[in-house]
Amino acid sequence: KIQLNNMSSSTAVVVLGNDTFFKPSFPGVCSATVTKREDLSTCLNTEAGPSSLSFLHIVMKAMTLSALFDPGALSSFLPLLRPNAEVIVHIMDYPGEEDVDTVRMALVLANLRIESEEEVMGATIITARFVR
Repeated sequence: KIQLNNMSSSTAVVVLGNDTFFKPSFPGVCSATVTKREDLSTCLNTEAGPSSLSFLHIVMKAMTLSALFDPGALSSFLPLLRPNAEVIVHIMDYPGEEDVDTVRMALVLANLRIESEEEVMGATIITARFVR
């Protein structure tokens, strides 16, 4: 099941799992909640046009990463990104190094350049940039 909200902005938020405390519903920000791994690659296709996104946030809990995060799906978002767009992955609830490595590798394999990584209150936030 995928839930979509208004996609009139250049920002998208994709939340993996229903148990995440954060449910985006901001005016002008497109969002999708993904509850099946196979839906990640297509969750924004009907709502965001080519080269329309400047920011893509992907939010997940560490415990849902292995079940819902498809590393290969990140490349499916590339046509939706503007040049120099930022992809920010938020892994909540004290992710292990293996979880963080999985996300890092997925970003690199999708040809996204990792620019920063920080730990904030039990979350790891990895920021990457889309360079055409």
